[in-house]
Amino acid sequence: MDFSIKHFVELQKDIQADLPLEKSLSRILRDLEKEIKYQSLGIFLKVPHTELYRLKISRHISHHFAKDTIFTAGDPLVQEMMKFEQIEIDEYGFYKFEHDFSHLIITPIFYKSELFGFMFLDKKEGFFSEEHQELIKFYGSIGSITVRIHNLEDDIAQHEGFYQINHVHKFQPFTHKANTSLRLMKRYNRDISLCVLYIDNYKSLVNKRGVNKVSKIIESIGDYIKDNLRTTDIIGRYQNNIFLIALPETDKKNALLTIKRIEGSFIDIIQKNNIIRGWGVSQANDETNNVMDLIKEAKMIAKDACRLI
Repeated sequence: MDFSIKHFVELQKDIQADLPLEKSLSRILRDLEKEIKYQSLGIFLKVPHTELYRLKISRHISHHFAKDTIFTAGDPLVQEMMKFEQIEIDEYGFYKFEHDFSHLIITPIFYKSELFGFMFLDKKEGFFSEEHQELIKFYGSIGSITVRIHNLEDDIAQHEGFYQINHVHKFQPFTHKANTSLRLMKRYNRDISLCVLYIDNYKSLVNKRGVNKVSKIIESIGDYIKDNLRTTDIIGRYQNNIFLIALPETDKKNALLTIKRIEGSFIDIIQKNNIIRGWGVSQANDETNNVMDLIKEAKMIAKDACRLI
């Protein structure tokens, strides 16, 4: 086996690309598969803001097992992983995943004293060599770094990108947070809707009243929207004349009721300033790839609604 520096540099180049976490981990596993033969493989990762560990990515594992298998912080395996040491088990060992095996390796995915999850590989027959066990540990460490970076990006997106004192996100942090919420809702088969408030006559308002006054009016609308949302909802602003609202665990019907209630809180501002606006709502489905799909659909509906006013 020739695992050269050049090989490692190519692997690092792959995972340094701007990809979702699951795709980055897939690239790591694709590289591992060139070096090690196994029966099944999986990476369990901690669900954000919970004590649960779910299967994030796997090979040769059934959909049923992937969907239904959950570990908690109190499970013996998770407690063992908190020692941050790789373990190996023969067919008579205590731990088992989906398949019977002759040899099982489980390696932690962690940073400092924080356990992000763990990776397992098993063999149906024979044993992993010592060299392969070291390689598994190596790939586990690369996975740990990758997960750590993505977690940091999530933290940064949650704390940056606000304008003034309002928790109204700029476009990039909004899409990052909304995509995270979208993936979570799709994983657990929950609804998520996206609303767009489009201000059609923004340019003419600026020409009449000046950019500073109009900016204050728009920001006050953002305040009203923010104050009428749940803590799990996400609000953002795109360009100068569009507000975006992601509503997790909300279908389109209830999203329409929500925006009707929200607009009621600032309808006086709309009428007093002769603002021409339109609302659009889209709901995620199986074909929805990312939040941009929802934004495009809702924005088109919002623009059409302006023409009817």
